[in-house]
Amino acid sequence: MTGKRPHPERDGLFLSRKYASDIIKGDIDIPGSYVVGYIFSTNPAKNRYTVDIRRHSNAKSAHLDVVIEDKLQKRLELLVGDQLHISLKGVELLPSSGPASHLPILLRFREGITVLLESRTGLQGEKGKLFHIWPGSSMYSAVVFLSL
Repeated sequence: MTGKRPHPERDGLFLSRKYASDIIKGDIDIPGSYVVGYIFSTNPAKNRYTVDIRRHSNAKSAHLDVVIEDKLQKRLELLVGDQLHISLKGVELLPSSGPASHLPILLRFREGITVLLESRTGLQGEKGKLFHIWPGSSMYSAVVFLSL
């Protein structure tokens, strides 16, 4: 890698924020689509994360289930409470049933994923970590730090 720092917004990764209503309607095809939220819970046995994507802390819960294929998930370092930006590039939308606080859609990432760790609480206190995991990419499995 060169000494240049990636700029997710300039590079087209996080251009069009999507909300629960957009995901339910399937309105995610715009290049640079992404969701923002924090990891509410995890189910490691199923490679499943539940991400709360509500617009603000006073809004009603909007839990989105995200399944990440094992080959990708093994390269991620995500914890409950992490604040994230998740690119919707390459995502598959699947119907899902669950509690009323969960969206009726599940996101599945099979081929690749890009996640920006906006912040992490606790001792790690990390922020600005970009996980860009795509086969054939020069940044495959690379982790770089961004200044936010």
